[in-house]
Amino acid sequence: MRLLIGIPTIESGPYISDSLMRVKGEIDLCPNDWDIIIVLCINGEDHNNETVIAVRQFFKRFTYLKGFVITERHEGKNKAINRIVKFANKINHVDIVHFFDDDVYLQAGSLSVNVKCLLEMEETNHKPILVGSSFVGIKHTFSFFTGKYRLFDAIRKWLFHIIIIQPYLLQAEKPLFCEGPSCGTFLKYMPILPDDSLGITDDCFLSNYFAVRGKDDFLQHGIYPTIKPTNSVAYVEMAIKYKDWKSQQIRIHAGIERAFNYFSEERAFLEKYFSWSYAFNIKSRKRPSSKPLRRFFLYYIYMLLHENNRKTAEVMIKNGIVPSWATVSSTKTLFVSEETL
Repeated sequence: MRLLIGIPTIESGPYISDSLMRVKGEIDLCPNDWDIIIVLCINGEDHNNETVIAVRQFFKRFTYLKGFVITERHEGKNKAINRIVKFANKINHVDIVHFFDDDVYLQAGSLSVNVKCLLEMEETNHKPILVGSSFVGIKHTFSFFTGKYRLFDAIRKWLFHIIIIQPYLLQAEKPLFCEGPSCGTFLKYMPILPDDSLGITDDCFLSNYFAVRGKDDFLQHGIYPTIKPTNSVAYVEMAIKYKDWKSQQIRIHAGIERAFNYFSEERAFLEKYFSWSYAFNIKSRKRPSSKPLRRFFLYYIYMLLHENNRKTAEVMIKNGIVPSWATVSSTKTLFVSEETL
């Protein structure tokens, strides 16, 4: 079985080596008979070739890893993913493509869990399936913030942190939506993503695409077209600055709305299939399950911010504005410990 790991990246020279070390750790936990290839697509401008130099140094250090670097001059994550898929199709006998964001931190063994799930589903059903890791925010304690900021600023950042992390706590309800930081499928089922100018983000499109393709099998036989296996977790650093978080959320809101519009004939099905108490789309939101009073309080505060972002995204869509794919510095350095996880 040949597995291609695709990593689209942009201006990641300062941290890409650490990310690749985490990917290496996942590869080391995979069965020895898997033929694994890593392909990074450096998208847009690479200042002083920092990213490509860091990546090549990494592969020189770990010569047993099969690694390739390709470039896509035109910015856009969809373009980068499409380049990786095109590269995969040129390599003989690639079975599965699995994508990671360039800042992802995985629960040990998540890659192996995802790929084994795909292999099992293919052997059993021979149906297009998208598999992803559960998207979990890295939860920081109050002492984390007091250790980095002055008291007033620490309190403000900590309160913001405990609000925005609510949908992404480890024990929180998980949507069927497969997020971009960690997801994969068989290469033969992988579609070409829309042009970035349409404003449809990669994971929005893929989740909708597989849900629509698998609609009949889901309704008739209960075969889920999107799966998040147990013990597969992608930990993600939440934005510390409100401005960073808001820009991310607006981009997600706009991307999801545009993805629903792209699959407009199946919108009603998609809204129901992806129902979630924290859903970005209003018609997909369902009543939250019973929670302690504190969680209910935080839920409604979060949803007020959530709705404000959605309205801003609506204006953006109406005016034909497409946010660019760019890095958010406050999410790129992971301070992970047993306490935070």
